[in-house]
Order: sequence, then C-alpha cells, then structure tokens
Amino acid sequence: MTSASESDSGRRAEVRRPAAEAEAIWKSFGRTKALQDVSVSVQPGECHALVGRNGAGKSTLVGVLTGLLKPDSGTVRLYGEPAPSLGDRAAWQERVACVYQRSMVIPSLSVGENIFLNRGESSLVRWHELRRLDPRIVTIGSHTLTHPILPSLDASQLENEVSESRRILEEKLQRPVDLFAYPNGDVNGAVHECVRKHYRAAVSVEEGWAGPLCDLHLLPRVSGAWSAVKLALSLHRPRPQPLAPGLRPIFA
Repeated sequence: MTSASESDSGRRAEVRRPAAEAEAIWKSFGRTKALQDVSVSVQPGECHALVGRNGAGKSTLVGVLTGLLKPDSGTVRLYGEPAPSLGDRAAWQERVACVYQRSMVIPSLSVGENIFLNRGESSLVRWHELRRLDPRIVTIGSHTLTHPILPSLDASQLENEVSESRRILEEKLQRPVDLFAYPNGDVNGAVHECVRKHYRAAVSVEEGWAGPLCDLHLLPRVSGAWSAVKLALSLHRPRPQPLAPGLRPIFA
C-alpha cells in the first residue's frame, strides 16, 4: 500500500525531472580540449546563460545538447531518457531546438516562430522554395556543418567543416555555393587558406565597406536593415558620406 505522501513525493520527483542534462562531457578537436568534464542540468522552465570568451566551449556544449556533436565521453539525457543517436535528426528535433546567433534570427518573428523555422509544414522556407530563388537576385552562402571554433580544429576536421558544408548545400539547392561566412569571425592563417581553396569569397564579422584592395576572403559586412528597401539602398547607392556610426572603410 502506498501512502498519499509517498505518491505526492513521487509525482514531485517526476515533475522535477531535468528537461536536459549533460554529465561529465569531454570533447576535443584535435589537440584542443573544448570541453573537460562539463556537467549541466536544466529543469523545465529554467533559463541558463553560458558566458565565456571565444573558444571557451559554449558553442560546443550547445552542439552536444542539440545533437550536432557527439561527445568523446559523458552522457546526455532529455527528460530523463538517453539522448537519441546523432544521426536521428527527427528524434532530436522532437525534443530540442536551437536559435543561433543574431545573424540567424529573423527579428520580425517571435522567439517561438524562430525556433520552429524549417520544421514541418509550418516552415516559412523549405528546400524546394530555396531552389526556386533566382540566383541573379539572391545569392546563398555557406557556413560550416557544426558551427565550431575553426582555428581550434586540426587540418582534417577543418577541411571537412569547410568543404562538406558547401557540398551538402549544393546538393540540396542544386546550384553553386561559392561564398562563405566565418563562424564567430574566428580565422587564422590555416582557416583563411582552407576557405580560399574552396570559396570565391568569404565574409568576416568586421563591419565596414569593401574597398578595391580588400582581401576577397576577409570581406567586411554591412549590417542588414530590418527594411528590405533600406538594405537595398545601402547596398546599391554610393558609399554614404559620412559613414553611419560604427561603420568604417576596411582595406587590405
């Protein structure tokens, strides 16, 4: 016979089961140890912040918790159950969602709408719709497979991240993808040369206006305006004088 207090205790324990939990996670990229014995537990309704400098392992931990990266060791559980296998994308998408950095968020949509972008029939843009975009008007660029800190990778991992992202996009879109954007803006000599080998041009996170002597694989970017008309004006009229606050010409 189970008492009422025991039943209530069991129900409370079930309610408090973590929505996501990582325990003793280790993850390395070549000689770089991105995560070392990291544990985190997130209860339903909680908000947590990962704070740290570039290369601290924030993106790597998010990748592990969302099924983009397989830890070298450690366990991940979602609502008390073992996480799906890395290749079971449908199972991961049923359980977790990730909205990435500002450049990947549509400001006119709510948090919920951004989370459910490209999911099922409610998706705003699907692959077949992207394939119909006129390449003379819309250029689609590549990023990486798992949003890593590229300078932390060894040569083979770097090659895979940079080249496979292009191959997959071109296969899905059935069109050339020869532009690249550096994740977090992190680039060193090896990353620069790898990107140069696979892409016609690449964009950094530096804001400014490209001059005639700019390195095509370290181009500055123009922040997108919320209005398509304003963005078109900023791209197609002569360089504004004076430059908008925070913008400056960048030359190689």
